Amino acid sequence: MKKKLSIQYIAGFFDGEGSVSIAANYYNRKAPAGPLLSFSQRDYKILNQIQYSLGCGAIHTRTKVGSYHLRIMGKKKVIKVAKLLLPYAVVKKAHLSLILEYCDWVRDTSRPCLTQQEIKNRFRLLAKLRKLNHKYSEK
Repeated sequence: MKKKLSIQYIAGFFDGEGSVSIAANYYNRKAPAGPLLSFSQRDYKILNQIQYSLGCGAIHTRTKVGSYHLRIMGKKKVIKVAKLLLPYAVVKKAHLSLILEYCDWVRDTSRPCLTQQEIKNRFRLLAKLRKLNHKYSEK
């Protein structure tokens, strides 16, 4: 039986090996795009253990670079995990706060088009996330 990892450990791991983004919708740029949390690692076992501990996510293989990615997609799952990690995150605290803000205004609907305000909010948050990601990638 697998042992569940502590949320504190997972948050620390996410600070170092995680990312927060808004998945693009390549078919319709005005359609709602989904929030995404991702853990990257060359060791499959640790990602599998994190997946088990969180109770969600899917592990994808990137064979060209020899790594694995645990991806958590969908508004409900992202909210659940972001809220768990947020109190313990240090480096990615602002990222997690932004994705929770995004989830607050993104609606659960199959209506394909966003309002002008929703489009502006989406790109405002994307710009903030990119700025944060760029800030930490330069270090």
